[in-house]
Amino acid sequence: MVLTSREQALCTYYMLDFNEENAQQAAILFKNEHKANDEELCYVGDSRVPVVAKKSRVLASPTIFTLYPHSQQQKVPAVTLRSPQEVKAFVNMVYLPFDELLEDELYEEMRVTTGWIHESVALVSTGFASTTKSSFASMMGRLPAAYLTAAEPRSKNAPVRYHLSVLRTKYHACIIDRITKLDKHYQDHISDKKDEGYEIVGYCRKSVDKTITYADRRRLLERMVEKLKSRSMASKVFVSFESQAHTELASRDKNARSSRNQLGDGDTQSMLTALKDSTNPIILVILDYAGLTTNTPDLKNFLLEFDKVHYIYIDKTPWQAHVEMLATEQILRDSDILNKFDCRSPSRPRSL
Repeated sequence: MVLTSREQALCTYYMLDFNEENAQQAAILFKNEHKANDEELCYVGDSRVPVVAKKSRVLASPTIFTLYPHSQQQKVPAVTLRSPQEVKAFVNMVYLPFDELLEDELYEEMRVTTGWIHESVALVSTGFASTTKSSFASMMGRLPAAYLTAAEPRSKNAPVRYHLSVLRTKYHACIIDRITKLDKHYQDHISDKKDEGYEIVGYCRKSVDKTITYADRRRLLERMVEKLKSRSMASKVFVSFESQAHTELASRDKNARSSRNQLGDGDTQSMLTALKDSTNPIILVILDYAGLTTNTPDLKNFLLEFDKVHYIYIDKTPWQAHVEMLATEQILRDSDILNKFDCRSPSRPRSL
């Protein structure tokens, strides 16, 4: 049997029958035994004979070693990308310059060529399988694609490789669904709300974490601001540069209002002032529940005090192709809905 996926190769490597359960077990074994040594499963000529080699050696000798694709990469989703605009959006969400702060659960570190990206995109798009690598590369250059900034030094005549954080394939269908369906419907809905007189206000925050540098914190928050403005069409976005999710909103950013920490349209205190002074009904858009607060009594008091906030929208992509729309009266009336904000699960990387 020709081994067409990494999952099949792992089962062969550990002499297991190929099925989903064994593939998961083999993946765990391989990670425990080889990740610390930065080793990868690949083959030399014959895919039926998996071998282990240093990842650096695999990347340095692409004509000798071939990595196995994940099985998800073999599957074309029911909905595919159809236009250059959709392909560009997909590339800029899936192939990011390497960032060690991105969660392993969502992204994996890879060094790939534009040709490899072209082949991957061809699997999830209609009409792009027939495009040449050079025309695809030209399209990426005109975009320009974000991954192009992550080129690594190369030797003469060697293909350019890019050091990237690549969104895991199990999330690709969600991203495609969002690009082809959610964004248009969601933005049509936002436009309708604006026509009704609503103002769209975005809010984001980063927790206190001494392991994150100032530059990294600022960069991640800038991504959140851009996400709120481009996807949710927020007219204003307020940012808490450093605050804990459980801290009362009225207490945030009172003691550290340094101009160097200012992003978007101001901090939490600026948002509270804007909400108080607004003459329009407001939709407050956040990125995950903890992006606003996990302090449910304080959230209740906040909504009672700032009654111009009629809705809170929670953008859940890329984990789900979904924006949850909660009316203030729902949150105040239904304890189950209120308690969604009292989240104990690991926080989501909201800058994606």
